[in-house]
Amino acid sequence: MYLSGVGVNPSPQGQPWYPARTHATQLALSTKLELAAISWLAILREVMTDTPVRLDKWLWAARFFKTRGLAKDAIEGGKVHYDGARAKPSRNVEVGAMLRMRLGFDEKTVEVLALSDKRRGAPEAQLLYRETEESVEKRLAMAAQRKAQNAGQAAPDHKPSKKDRRDIRKMKDSFNA
Repeated sequence: MYLSGVGVNPSPQGQPWYPARTHATQLALSTKLELAAISWLAILREVMTDTPVRLDKWLWAARFFKTRGLAKDAIEGGKVHYDGARAKPSRNVEVGAMLRMRLGFDEKTVEVLALSDKRRGAPEAQLLYRETEESVEKRLAMAAQRKAQNAGQAAPDHKPSKKDRRDIRKMKDSFNA
């Protein structure tokens, strides 16, 4: 039994209705999936490079830092460790290397999956690395701990007045004296 104009066939044994799929529909669906996979592979090939890439440039391309200067400062400041040791900004990155980075309150451990010296969009940048499971669990635990720590501190209900600010300053000065 076919309902004209609706495009659905009743299922056997009185089960719920399901859409009719023709061979052409299935072929179009598989073609779309193949095109999507091919486009991601093309993006990955375009992003990846075979030439050596400096550590500061890779961190910038992988979108961990907004500028190469910030990446360089973090590396020189000891916030980035390459395979467990402090690194220099000019260090060449290799596929399979483990990087440990301190970003604000968080500490991430990532494995380098691909090399790139071009800064692209976030989806393409995430193809360059994989964060370890331990790192994700540790970051989530630390975030929950910070959230629980701040839960006990209530925000003030109003901005201090001029008199309140004077009293606060007087109290601070008495502690420092």
